Amino acid sequence: MADVLRLTALVAESRRFRAVLRLVRRYLAGDGDIGFFGEAGTGKRTLARAVHLESSRAGEPYIEAFAGTLVRREQVDRLLREAGGGTIYLREATLVPEDCERSLIDRLLAERKSRLIIGTTRTTIEWDLGFAGHGAKLREHLNERRVPLPPLRERREDILPLFAAFLARAGRSLERAVEGVSEEAAQAVLAYSWPRNLREMEEVAVRALQRAKATHVTLDDLEFDGLPGVLAAPAEPTVRATRVDERETRVIRDHTLDVLRRSGGDMTRAAVRLGVSVATLYVRVRQYRVDLAAMRTPRRAD
Repeated sequence: MADVLRLTALVAESRRFRAVLRLVRRYLAGDGDIGFFGEAGTGKRTLARAVHLESSRAGEPYIEAFAGTLVRREQVDRLLREAGGGTIYLREATLVPEDCERSLIDRLLAERKSRLIIGTTRTTIEWDLGFAGHGAKLREHLNERRVPLPPLRERREDILPLFAAFLARAGRSLERAVEGVSEEAAQAVLAYSWPRNLREMEEVAVRALQRAKATHVTLDDLEFDGLPGVLAAPAEPTVRATRVDERETRVIRDHTLDVLRRSGGDMTRAAVRLGVSVATLYVRVRQYRVDLAAMRTPRRAD
């Protein structure tokens, strides 16, 4: 969603997304920092820019930065200087490098005049997992002002209005337009699961408009993930939800085991890197039946 939109211009027919906008407006009124998290393509950047435009900082700079580059002091100094009293949108905040100095995160949180908005491609359960090392301070700072963004498959009422909006945007860019979407095509758009969310929907809409030969986009004009619209599998919410839960469990387990190995089985060091308490890590160790002794680095003989 490349266009700069205000909150009032965002499609919000679904109850889920209306709840998101209510939460955003509440945080916006207090001029506080905000943390957006959700799957890739759920609109974190669009909301960050909308928050900036709706705020008293709209006349000040809006600066985007990738958290993975915050290593040296001069990088943070430049970020603070460029943002001034505007807004900093820190993308993929869970990727703050482990060798980032603690003082840099402290400075980013304490010495700026700008509003900080962070975005991270994480699910609810991964929010507590993902912030490793000193980046955990970002999670602590924003834990009470975090906004989960629902995937498109959970915004069913928004799907057709959003698809129409993407068609209209593509029409302006390509200097051509269609009157709408055929009934068959609309059913296919509704049935698809949209694994890459808004980003994928925009791509599908652009391709459909380029192919359309009639006044309406038809089923033959659609292509989902490389498959023609007529062959694309319908959404299976229950099955998909189960797969997502299983994937999340595997992600957490694999990441926890990897950090424990790299920490030589040291629970304190691993907990800091994971951004969780030692008590929480002990629960995971028991749950995953981790053999800590096998991970510990043997001491050298005197």
